[in-house]
Amino acid sequence: MAGNVVTQEMTEQLLISGADIVKVGIGPGSVCTTRKKTGVGYPQLSAVLECADAAHGLGGLIVSDGGCTMPGDFGKAFGGGADFVMAGGMFSGYDESGGDLIENPKTGKKYKQFYGMSSEVAMKKHSGGVANYRASEGKCVLVPYKGNVLDNCLMTLLGGLRSTCTYVGAKTLKELSKRTTFIRVQQHHNIVFGDEKDKDNKNDWVNKSKNKSSNKSNIEQSSDSKENVDDPSKYPIFDPANQSFTNLHVEKQALLSFLNETTKDNDNNNNNVNGSNTTKTESSPKSSSKTNENGNVDFFSIMSKEMKKEYFEFVYQKEQEKLKQQQDAIKK
Repeated sequence: MAGNVVTQEMTEQLLISGADIVKVGIGPGSVCTTRKKTGVGYPQLSAVLECADAAHGLGGLIVSDGGCTMPGDFGKAFGGGADFVMAGGMFSGYDESGGDLIENPKTGKKYKQFYGMSSEVAMKKHSGGVANYRASEGKCVLVPYKGNVLDNCLMTLLGGLRSTCTYVGAKTLKELSKRTTFIRVQQHHNIVFGDEKDKDNKNDWVNKSKNKSSNKSNIEQSSDSKENVDDPSKYPIFDPANQSFTNLHVEKQALLSFLNETTKDNDNNNNNVNGSNTTKTESSPKSSSKTNENGNVDFFSIMSKEMKKEYFEFVYQKEQEKLKQQQDAIKK
Protein backbone atom coordinates (compact mmCIF):
# COMPACT_ATOMS: atom_id res chain seq x y z
CA MET A 1 0.00 0.00 0.00
CA ALA A 2 1.34 3.44 -0.92
CA GLY A 3 0.10 7.02 -0.83
CA ASN A 4 -1.34 9.47 -0.32
CA VAL A 5 -2.17 10.83 -3.79
CA VAL A 6 -5.09 12.62 -5.44
CA THR A 7 -4.36 12.48 -9.17
CA GLN A 8 -4.60 9.88 -11.91
CA GLU A 9 -0.95 10.33 -12.88
CA MET A 10 0.42 9.60 -9.40
CA THR A 11 -1.95 6.67 -8.93
CA GLU A 12 -0.68 5.08 -12.12
CA GLN A 13 2.94 5.83 -11.16
CA LEU A 14 2.62 4.08 -7.81
CA LEU A 15 0.96 1.02 -9.32
CA ILE A 16 3.59 0.78 -12.06
CA SER A 17 6.27 1.06 -9.36
CA GLY A 18 4.88 -2.02 -7.59
CA ALA A 19 2.13 -0.90 -5.24
CA ASP A 20 -0.96 -3.10 -4.94
CA ILE A 21 -3.18 -0.55 -3.20
CA VAL A 22 -3.06 3.24 -3.40
CA LYS A 23 -4.30 5.53 -0.63
CA VAL A 24 -6.26 8.50 -1.96
CA GLY A 25 -6.84 11.73 -0.05
CA ILE A 26 -4.87 14.84 0.94
CA GLY A 27 -6.33 17.13 3.57
CA PRO A 28 -9.95 15.95 4.05
CA GLY A 29 -9.45 14.50 7.54
CA SER A 30 -11.18 16.06 10.56
CA VAL A 31 -7.88 16.48 12.44
CA CYS A 32 -5.76 17.15 9.36
CA THR A 33 -4.34 20.63 8.84
CA THR A 34 -2.42 19.93 5.61
CA ARG A 35 -4.58 22.26 3.55
CA LYS A 36 -3.99 25.07 6.04
CA LYS A 37 -0.26 24.48 6.47
CA THR A 38 0.66 23.71 2.86
CA GLY A 39 -2.19 24.90 0.65
CA VAL A 40 -2.26 21.45 -0.96
CA GLY A 41 -5.45 19.40 -1.27
CA TYR A 42 -8.19 18.03 -3.51
CA PRO A 43 -11.93 17.44 -3.04
CA GLN A 44 -12.17 13.90 -1.75
CA LEU A 45 -14.97 12.54 -3.93
CA SER A 46 -13.40 14.01 -7.07
CA ALA A 47 -10.07 12.43 -6.14
CA VAL A 48 -11.72 9.03 -5.58
CA LEU A 49 -13.52 9.15 -8.93
CA GLU A 50 -10.36 10.02 -10.86
CA CYS A 51 -7.93 7.75 -9.02
CA ALA A 52 -10.29 4.75 -9.03
CA ASP A 53 -10.59 4.98 -12.80
CA ALA A 54 -6.79 5.04 -13.17
CA ALA A 55 -6.17 2.25 -10.67
CA HIS A 56 -8.78 -0.18 -11.97
CA GLY A 57 -7.45 0.27 -15.49
CA LEU A 58 -4.13 -1.16 -14.28
CA GLY A 59 -5.66 -3.84 -12.07
CA GLY A 60 -4.94 -1.98 -8.83
CA LEU A 61 -7.07 -0.97 -5.87
CA ILE A 62 -7.58 2.28 -3.99
CA VAL A 63 -8.43 3.31 -0.42
CA SER A 64 -10.50 6.43 0.14
CA ASP A 65 -8.69 7.99 3.11
CA GLY A 66 -10.59 10.64 5.08
CA GLY A 67 -13.48 13.02 4.55
CA CYS A 68 -16.33 10.90 5.96
CA THR A 69 -18.62 12.74 8.38
CA MET A 70 -21.74 10.53 8.23
CA PRO A 71 -22.62 6.94 7.21
CA GLY A 72 -23.82 8.10 3.79
CA ASP A 73 -20.29 9.25 2.94
CA PHE A 74 -19.11 5.64 2.99
CA GLY A 75 -21.71 4.77 0.37
CA LYS A 76 -20.55 7.70 -1.76
CA ALA A 77 -16.92 6.58 -1.48
CA PHE A 78 -17.77 3.03 -2.61
CA GLY A 79 -20.07 4.47 -5.28
CA GLY A 80 -17.19 6.60 -6.53
CA GLY A 81 -15.08 3.51 -7.08
CA ALA A 82 -13.18 3.07 -3.81
CA ASP A 83 -12.33 -0.53 -2.92
CA PHE A 84 -11.78 0.35 0.76
CA VAL A 85 -12.75 3.28 2.95
CA MET A 86 -10.50 4.57 5.73
CA ALA A 87 -11.94 6.74 8.51
CA GLY A 88 -10.78 8.08 11.85
CA GLY A 89 -13.03 10.86 13.11
CA MET A 90 -16.22 8.81 12.84
CA PHE A 91 -14.70 6.11 15.06
CA SER A 92 -13.20 8.50 17.61
CA GLY A 93 -14.49 8.67 21.17
CA TYR A 94 -15.40 4.98 21.44
CA ASP A 95 -13.98 2.25 23.69
CA GLU A 96 -12.18 0.58 20.80
CA SER A 97 -10.59 3.76 19.45
CA GLY A 98 -7.05 4.83 20.25
CA GLY A 99 -6.16 7.71 22.52
CA ASP A 100 -6.25 8.16 26.26
CA LEU A 101 -9.53 8.28 28.18
CA ILE A 102 -9.63 11.57 30.11
CA GLU A 103 -12.16 12.47 32.79
CA ASN A 104 -12.90 16.07 33.70
CA PRO A 105 -12.56 16.30 37.50
CA LYS A 106 -14.95 19.28 37.67
CA THR A 107 -17.84 17.95 35.60
CA GLY A 108 -17.19 14.21 35.62
CA LYS A 109 -17.53 14.05 31.83
CA LYS A 110 -15.26 11.69 29.92
CA TYR A 111 -13.34 12.41 26.74
CA LYS A 112 -11.08 10.42 24.46
CA GLN A 113 -8.00 11.90 22.86
CA PHE A 114 -8.03 11.96 19.06
CA TYR A 115 -5.12 13.18 16.96
CA GLY A 116 -3.95 13.15 13.36
CA MET A 117 -0.97 10.96 12.49
CA SER A 118 0.91 14.00 11.24
CA SER A 119 0.25 15.97 14.42
CA GLU A 120 2.91 16.88 16.94
CA VAL A 121 1.42 14.44 19.46
CA ALA A 122 1.62 11.52 17.02
CA MET A 123 5.15 12.33 15.87
CA LYS A 124 6.39 12.60 19.46
CA LYS A 125 4.77 9.27 20.25
CA HIS A 126 5.89 7.32 17.17
CA SER A 127 8.81 9.22 15.62
CA GLY A 128 10.57 10.89 18.51
CA GLY A 129 9.25 14.36 17.73
CA VAL A 130 8.76 16.79 14.88
CA ALA A 131 11.76 17.01 12.57
CA ASN A 132 13.42 20.44 12.48
CA TYR A 133 12.86 20.79 8.74
CA ARG A 134 9.07 20.38 8.77
CA ALA A 135 5.87 21.36 10.59
CA SER A 136 3.10 19.25 12.03
CA GLU A 137 0.10 18.88 9.73
CA GLY A 138 -2.44 17.64 12.23
CA LYS A 139 -4.05 18.54 15.53
CA CYS A 140 -5.09 16.85 18.74
CA VAL A 141 -8.64 17.21 20.11
CA LEU A 142 -10.75 15.75 22.89
CA VAL A 143 -13.88 13.94 21.71
CA PRO A 144 -16.79 13.26 24.09
CA TYR A 145 -16.78 9.62 25.18
CA LYS A 146 -19.45 7.63 23.29
CA GLY A 147 -19.25 4.07 24.61
CA ASN A 148 -19.18 0.91 22.50
CA VAL A 149 -18.49 1.34 18.79
CA LEU A 150 -20.53 -1.70 17.71
CA ASP A 151 -23.82 -0.55 19.21
CA ASN A 152 -23.42 3.19 18.70
CA CYS A 153 -21.72 3.40 15.31
CA LEU A 154 -21.04 0.23 13.32
CA MET A 155 -24.61 -1.05 13.17
CA THR A 156 -25.81 2.32 11.81
CA LEU A 157 -22.94 2.41 9.35
CA LEU A 158 -23.54 -1.11 8.02
CA GLY A 159 -27.29 -0.60 7.89
CA GLY A 160 -26.79 2.56 5.87
CA LEU A 161 -24.51 0.79 3.39
CA ARG A 162 -27.02 -2.02 2.91
CA SER A 163 -29.77 0.49 2.22
CA THR A 164 -27.51 2.34 -0.23
CA CYS A 165 -27.10 -0.85 -2.23
CA THR A 166 -30.85 -1.46 -2.09
CA TYR A 167 -31.70 2.01 -3.39
CA VAL A 168 -29.36 1.85 -6.39
CA GLY A 169 -29.91 -1.84 -7.16
CA ALA A 170 -26.46 -3.18 -6.28
CA LYS A 171 -26.16 -6.73 -4.93
CA THR A 172 -22.59 -6.22 -3.68
CA LEU A 173 -20.30 -3.29 -2.86
CA LYS A 174 -18.33 -4.10 -5.99
CA GLU A 175 -21.43 -3.39 -8.08
CA LEU A 176 -22.13 -0.10 -6.32
CA SER A 177 -19.88 2.04 -8.53
CA LYS A 178 -21.58 0.64 -11.65
CA ARG A 179 -25.03 1.61 -10.36
CA THR A 180 -24.11 5.09 -9.15
CA THR A 181 -24.52 8.49 -10.81
CA PHE A 182 -23.38 11.66 -9.04
CA ILE A 183 -24.97 15.09 -9.40
CA ARG A 184 -23.88 18.40 -7.90
CA VAL A 185 -26.25 19.93 -5.32
CA GLN A 186 -26.17 22.82 -2.86
CA GLN A 187 -27.58 20.79 0.03
CA HIS A 188 -28.42 17.11 0.06
CA HIS A 189 -30.24 16.57 3.36
CA ASN A 190 -32.85 18.41 5.42
CA ILE A 191 -31.60 19.85 8.73
CA VAL A 192 -34.71 21.71 9.86
CA PHE A 193 -35.05 19.47 12.91
CA GLY A 194 -31.36 18.78 13.42
CA ASP A 195 -28.43 17.18 11.67
CA GLU A 196 -27.99 13.45 12.19
CA LYS A 197 -24.21 13.62 11.90
CA ASP A 198 -24.10 15.79 15.04
CA LYS A 199 -26.27 13.35 17.00
CA ASP A 200 -23.31 11.80 18.83
CA ASN A 201 -21.70 15.17 19.51
CA LYS A 202 -24.48 16.88 21.43
CA ASN A 203 -23.30 19.24 24.14
CA ASP A 204 -25.28 20.53 27.10
CA TRP A 205 -23.68 23.95 26.67
CA VAL A 206 -26.48 25.16 24.41
CA ASN A 207 -29.26 24.21 26.77
CA LYS A 208 -27.37 25.75 29.67
CA SER A 209 -26.88 28.99 27.79
CA LYS A 210 -30.65 29.26 27.29
CA ASN A 211 -31.30 28.81 31.00
CA LYS A 212 -30.68 32.00 32.99
CA SER A 213 -30.59 30.09 36.25
CA SER A 214 -27.49 28.14 35.22
CA ASN A 215 -25.17 30.98 34.18
CA LYS A 216 -22.56 29.90 36.69
CA SER A 217 -22.42 26.29 35.49
CA ASN A 218 -22.38 27.53 31.89
CA ILE A 219 -19.30 29.67 32.56
CA GLU A 220 -17.54 26.74 34.24
CA GLN A 221 -18.36 24.43 31.34
CA SER A 222 -17.22 26.86 28.63
CA SER A 223 -13.97 27.68 30.44
CA ASP A 224 -13.35 23.99 30.97
CA SER A 225 -13.79 23.38 27.24
CA LYS A 226 -11.09 25.94 26.50
CA GLU A 227 -8.70 24.21 28.87
CA ASN A 228 -9.17 20.70 27.53
CA VAL A 229 -9.98 21.08 23.84
CA ASP A 230 -7.27 21.74 21.26
CA ASP A 231 -9.65 23.48 18.88
CA PRO A 232 -12.09 25.65 20.90
CA SER A 233 -14.00 26.63 17.75
CA LYS A 234 -15.42 23.10 17.57
CA TYR A 235 -16.59 22.92 21.17
CA PRO A 236 -19.18 23.59 22.29
CA ILE A 237 -21.14 22.36 19.29
CA PHE A 238 -24.18 24.57 18.79
CA ASP A 239 -27.66 23.20 18.19
CA PRO A 240 -27.97 22.68 14.40
CA ALA A 241 -31.78 22.55 14.68
CA ASN A 242 -31.83 26.23 15.61
CA GLN A 243 -30.71 28.06 12.48
CA SER A 244 -30.47 31.40 14.32
CA PHE A 245 -28.12 29.98 16.94
CA THR A 246 -24.94 31.20 15.27
CA ASN A 247 -21.76 32.70 16.71
CA LEU A 248 -23.35 36.13 16.32
CA HIS A 249 -26.33 34.96 18.33
CA VAL A 250 -24.01 33.68 21.05
CA GLU A 251 -22.23 37.05 21.10
CA LYS A 252 -25.56 38.81 21.62
CA GLN A 253 -26.27 36.55 24.58
CA ALA A 254 -22.81 37.23 25.98
CA LEU A 255 -23.31 41.00 25.67
CA LEU A 256 -26.68 40.76 27.42
CA SER A 257 -25.15 38.67 30.22
CA PHE A 258 -22.34 41.21 30.54
CA LEU A 259 -24.87 44.06 30.69
CA ASN A 260 -26.83 42.26 33.40
CA GLU A 261 -23.72 41.64 35.47
CA THR A 262 -22.56 45.25 35.03
CA THR A 263 -26.00 46.53 36.08
CA LYS A 264 -25.90 44.35 39.20
CA ASP A 265 -22.40 45.59 40.07
CA ASN A 266 -23.48 49.22 39.64
CA ASP A 267 -26.53 48.64 41.85
CA ASN A 268 -24.35 47.08 44.53
CA ASN A 269 -21.87 49.94 44.33
CA ASN A 270 -24.68 52.50 44.64
CA ASN A 271 -26.04 50.68 47.68
CA ASN A 272 -22.61 50.72 49.30
CA VAL A 273 -22.22 54.43 48.66
CA ASN A 274 -25.70 55.24 49.99
CA GLY A 275 -25.11 53.09 53.05
CA SER A 276 -21.94 54.87 54.06
CA ASN A 277 -20.74 58.26 52.87
CA THR A 278 -17.15 57.41 53.73
CA THR A 279 -17.09 54.21 51.66
CA LYS A 280 -15.14 54.48 48.42
CA THR A 281 -15.92 52.06 45.65
CA GLU A 282 -13.08 51.44 43.23
CA SER A 283 -13.77 49.77 39.93
CA SER A 284 -11.65 46.76 39.03
CA PRO A 285 -9.19 47.02 36.14
CA LYS A 286 -11.32 44.56 34.20
CA SER A 287 -14.49 46.66 34.42
CA SER A 288 -12.73 49.99 33.91
CA SER A 289 -11.37 48.84 30.57
CA LYS A 290 -14.94 48.46 29.34
CA THR A 291 -16.27 51.82 30.52
CA ASN A 292 -15.88 55.26 29.02
CA GLU A 293 -15.07 58.57 30.72
CA ASN A 294 -18.65 58.94 31.96
CA GLY A 295 -18.58 55.54 33.63
CA ASN A 296 -20.97 54.00 31.08
CA VAL A 297 -20.32 50.62 29.52
CA ASP A 298 -18.47 50.90 26.20
CA PHE A 299 -19.89 48.00 24.22
CA PHE A 300 -18.02 48.90 21.04
CA SER A 301 -14.71 47.97 22.67
CA ILE A 302 -15.87 44.36 23.08
CA MET A 303 -18.00 43.96 19.94
CA SER A 304 -16.80 41.97 16.95
CA LYS A 305 -16.86 43.52 13.46
CA GLU A 306 -19.91 41.43 12.52
CA MET A 307 -21.74 42.55 15.64
CA LYS A 308 -20.95 46.23 14.98
CA LYS A 309 -22.16 45.87 11.40
CA GLU A 310 -25.47 44.34 12.51
CA TYR A 311 -25.85 47.03 15.18
CA PHE A 312 -25.42 49.87 12.68
CA GLU A 313 -27.78 48.19 10.20
CA PHE A 314 -30.36 47.89 12.98
CA VAL A 315 -29.97 51.58 13.94
CA TYR A 316 -30.17 52.63 10.29
CA GLN A 317 -33.34 50.59 9.79
CA LYS A 318 -34.97 52.13 12.86
CA GLU A 319 -34.01 55.64 11.73
CA GLN A 320 -35.53 54.98 8.29
CA GLU A 321 -38.75 53.73 9.88
CA LYS A 322 -38.86 56.79 12.10
CA LEU A 323 -38.26 59.11 9.13
CA LYS A 324 -40.98 57.37 7.13
CA GLN A 325 -43.46 57.81 9.98
CA GLN A 326 -42.65 61.52 10.16
CA GLN A 327 -43.14 61.92 6.40
CA ASP A 328 -46.47 60.08 6.58
CA ALA A 329 -47.55 62.36 9.43
CA ILE A 330 -46.67 65.47 7.39
CA LYS A 331 -48.67 64.21 4.40
CA LYS A 332 -51.72 63.65 6.57
